[in-house]
Amino acid sequence: MLRIIRELLYCDPIGNGTSLQKVLQHLNRTASRPDGRVLNQRLSRHRLQRALKIASRKHDIIPLVVGDQREFTMPNVALSVCANSETGKMVVLDTFSRANRRAYEEFARRRAAERDALFRSLQLESIHIYTGEDFVEPLRKFFHKREMHR
Repeated sequence: MLRIIRELLYCDPIGNGTSLQKVLQHLNRTASRPDGRVLNQRLSRHRLQRALKIASRKHDIIPLVVGDQREFTMPNVALSVCANSETGKMVVLDTFSRANRRAYEEFARRRAAERDALFRSLQLESIHIYTGEDFVEPLRKFFHKREMHR
């Protein structure tokens, strides 16, 4: 399990654009036996909910949320040019604006809450791992807790 986590964290993307919905649809079509799957993806709740629901009925889905605490705050660095790593679209952000920083923080927290609500609605227990923190302990706790409930 730790090798898989390490490979997920340190892999180099070979393209741009991802579709977890297509991955789940492929899983539902091709995997004949129930088994465990770990998902590592920035989730778009609406498009994925149906595919994730179908996959979770057949497989043991474990959402692995890899994040950084800095994703919830926008630094005050004036104007910043940012590129979407999946689409390549460039955006100029005014991070000096207190209102923009506050709006971003609210958006990030709302998005995380929606993601977690989706997991709860599908009765999926996720593992949260943050950069700069130990990732072994959350994994150990998750699997120890799961073993105790068997």
